[in-house]
Amino acid sequence: MSDPSSSQLAFWVPFLFIGFWLFMSAFFAFISGWLSLSNHFRATFRPEGQKVTSQVKQMGMVPENRVTHLIISEQGLYVYANFLFRFLHPALLIPWSEVRLVREIKTLWRYTYQLDIGQITTLRVTRRAYEAMQRFVAPV
Repeated sequence: MSDPSSSQLAFWVPFLFIGFWLFMSAFFAFISGWLSLSNHFRATFRPEGQKVTSQVKQMGMVPENRVTHLIISEQGLYVYANFLFRFLHPALLIPWSEVRLVREIKTLWRYTYQLDIGQITTLRVTRRAYEAMQRFVAPV
């Protein structure tokens, strides 16, 4: 005979996992600055442009490896999250006037570039992503 408490636990595990996932997504949206950015720059459309995937390294203090993707367009920098991480991470369209290069960072043999986004948070991207957007980004 099976223990009733173990069958109850098995029933609740998926709900607990989903709840924890949503909580962590909300927490990361808050501490990364994504929620604040969405108050100012929530996208109403997806622009045409060069897709740059898996090149965002960090937003605010949150590592974003392979979670956040970009579209470089004439209208601005379109930022969107991978499907599994979209809770409280709406797509953003940030005008180029709000994107500024802060500094180039060298770690061992790689360069990353820290951008100021609307004086709200920072976005750290790889060299490939920065070179794709360089003509639009104003230096500080």
